[in-house]
Amino acid sequence: MTPLVARLMFILFSLFATGVLLVHAQPHHDHDVSGLLMSDDCASPCFLGIKPGETTAGDAVKLLESHAWVQNIEAKYTDFGQSTNTFWGYIYWQWKVDSPLWTHTPTFRLGLHDAYLRILDGRVNEIAFSTSLPLGAAVLGLGNGGSYVLERPDRYGLPPFPVIQHFYYPDVGLVFGSISMCPALNPDWHQDTVVTVWSIDYFRSFMQVTNAIGPTLKAARIYARMECK
Repeated sequence: MTPLVARLMFILFSLFATGVLLVHAQPHHDHDVSGLLMSDDCASPCFLGIKPGETTAGDAVKLLESHAWVQNIEAKYTDFGQSTNTFWGYIYWQWKVDSPLWTHTPTFRLGLHDAYLRILDGRVNEIAFSTSLPLGAAVLGLGNGGSYVLERPDRYGLPPFPVIQHFYYPDVGLVFGSISMCPALNPDWHQDTVVTVWSIDYFRSFMQVTNAIGPTLKAARIYARMECK
């Protein structure tokens, strides 16, 4: 093989390898991401057919049991005795390995479980789940209309302290959460995402309180820098 031919083959191989890397580096399509996070069979806020504030605990379990992405469902209820229909608790589950929300085990996840439903007065009050979707893809999938909140560093434990990043979308009842480590304060768009689903009424009251007592983003960054030290 002549040096010229070898050089040409090297260039062609390099171009091919670069193309492969670029294809794999492309983010999830916005429509695909929003389709994973919002159910087609019910109006948002809704996930896996479960609607916060409306779906009963029993119906939610049936929906989870029939879903192709879900396994290892575990319900833990606590009845306070106020009435025969009033109970509080959680329903946990794991994602199956072929779920499009679970292409790898996320680094930012909900403790021992992949996901849960919080039950209040016999109905689903909150849905929360870990996903391997990158934060950037999730935010781009929802487009404009979100509110970004930088939380204070969690100083429990040893440094470096984690800093939670939240993106609130009241119109569809979704919250995206991810994490950076001090002293990094900006969102890591490649970071895995925890998604929370709330009812519109709950979201509205939460945002009213947050806007009333929460600091501005500028003030939050000042506080975070101080507490990261």
